[in-house]
Amino acid sequence: MIYKRICILVLILIAFNGTALAKEWVIGGSLAGLTNADEDGLLNSQLQDSGLNATASTSKSIRVIWNLFAGYHFTKDWGAEIAYLDLGKVETTFTGTSVDIDTFLNSAQEIHPQTAQGWLLSVNRFFPLDHDTRMKLRAGLYSWTADYTLQGSNTTRLVSESSTDLSYGLSVVFGRCYKKGTLGYISLDQTTVDETDFSVLGFGFSYCFK
Repeated sequence: MIYKRICILVLILIAFNGTALAKEWVIGGSLAGLTNADEDGLLNSQLQDSGLNATASTSKSIRVIWNLFAGYHFTKDWGAEIAYLDLGKVETTFTGTSVDIDTFLNSAQEIHPQTAQGWLLSVNRFFPLDHDTRMKLRAGLYSWTADYTLQGSNTTRLVSESSTDLSYGLSVVFGRCYKKGTLGYISLDQTTVDETDFSVLGFGFSYCFK
């Protein structure tokens, strides 16, 4: 936890360096899709390694990932933003045999598809590509929570998790803010949740104003 607090402090110090040269505010959001194609295989491997006589299947082939954010560009090169990031919903069904359902749930509570919701604090670095196009590099911390429901024939158990992990990304931003305007972008982001990495390609729009 100490290194995470240090990272937060460094991000804040970098973000607020150059406040006197403030340029613009920006608000926006993005959408992306993430396939669950590899989830079943990973979950079944974990079940087998745990010695559980069961198989897992996920409810959806694609989950929808979205975020809403607000940010401030201190200079033409640096900015910071805070976002609410939802990594989508997915349900998993376990089928098999178990003599003791409580024992099964105790063993299976660490076996689930990774998803989360939470707040993402990032620092942005911009690089001009041409007059109206910029590349944005983003690095930040994702403070996430996740709730899972494990349900047996007569037993239901709620598992809650939370932590803070790294997140970073690369975006190409189309358009330029003069006094105000709408910008479009495509992004490739990687976010870690409980040692599981999500690589997501998405698109979004933002509105900037001074």
